[in-house]
Amino acid sequence: MPSISTKKRKARTMQTRKLKTQMKSTAFIEIAST
Repeated sequence: MPSISTKKRKARTMQTRKLKTQMKSTAFIEIAST
């Protein structure tokens, strides 16, 4: 059974990954729109 800290760490990595992908997509859209 994984500990709570491990779960938190996993959630955080997922959040950062989501943010990174969002930033990438927004930057791509900005480049495409110009």
